Amino acid sequence: MTANSEDRLLSQKELAERWNITPRTLQLWHKNGKGPKRVNIGKKGYRLSDVIQYEEDQAEEPGTERAPTRVFKEEHRALGVEARKLAREARKANKPT
Repeated sequence: MTANSEDRLLSQKELAERWNITPRTLQLWHKNGKGPKRVNIGKKGYRLSDVIQYEEDQAEEPGTERAPTRVFKEEHRALGVEARKLAREARKANKPT
């Protein structure tokens, strides 16, 4: 097999920079089965060819709205609300009476 630029592995940081998102967002996507395939062959990374294919699959037709992004934002918001609720309950539990 000959090496070409599309066989190169992008690190999580490189992909996050490419898409102008945080590495944490990529972690959440991977955990929830979203985003491009991640490989773990010696080290974790994203094949450039998989990233390019994912980008092409996400291309929008003019005048359409991307529901997955909206759904992800709603999920992310709900997780934040739940985390704040749990933090409040923990503070109350640890508060001396």
